[in-house]
Amino acid sequence: MSAQQQVRLTIPKAHTTTGGRRGLYIFLFGALILIGGISYLIWPIVDIVVTPKIDHIQRNFSLKLDLDVSTTITQSGIVPVRYLKPGENLSSLESLGLLAITTNKSDTLLVVKKDLESTWQYALDSSLSPNDNIISNNTKINYKPATVMPSGKSFTLPVMIEVDIYRQFPVKYWKEQLVGKTKDQALNWLNLQPGVDKVKINYYPYFFANISQKFPSNPSALRFTLDLIGKTTILEER
Repeated sequence: MSAQQQVRLTIPKAHTTTGGRRGLYIFLFGALILIGGISYLIWPIVDIVVTPKIDHIQRNFSLKLDLDVSTTITQSGIVPVRYLKPGENLSSLESLGLLAITTNKSDTLLVVKKDLESTWQYALDSSLSPNDNIISNNTKINYKPATVMPSGKSFTLPVMIEVDIYRQFPVKYWKEQLVGKTKDQALNWLNLQPGVDKVKINYYPYFFANISQKFPSNPSALRFTLDLIGKTTILEER
């Protein structure tokens, strides 16, 4: 062979046999089954998103402001109070947590704001059903002028409160009632429940659809999500 003659090395081309392709397909199919099985273990099969009805309510209470008591009696609606003294700076006192209340005789009373709020909050909670939840960021409070009692040592303070409420849902009971139901049956049943506005049902995982469209027989595979003014929260069993 001449020195100038180039030597060619022949590298055999890789090729896939029919048996190799079949093995690859079996491997991929098995991997998909495994991923699907793990997905069912990790994710709930059914996610039920419930939008509650929101009710706007108004409550009127009469609290007692008393010059002779030093401690708030929340259950009785009694709150300590004192007169604004001459020369006191009202703005400075309000920055310290005091609230000014006007009387029907144009006097100014001072009360600890948090004590007054805890008292009407107790009265509000007591007026609601145990299944009612308050949307706290929509609460409106209106204190009317306090009326002097005949003793001159106490005052009646009318309070008007406006709040939005929604119903607390019995998730555990719902799960027990919905196992094995079809999607349509579940939607119809849930839409008839007190306090429910809208319901949306999603199956998980998306890529591994529930062909029968029936809910699983295991209640733990159902998850309820509350959609409250665009904010979603997973509901705990009650």
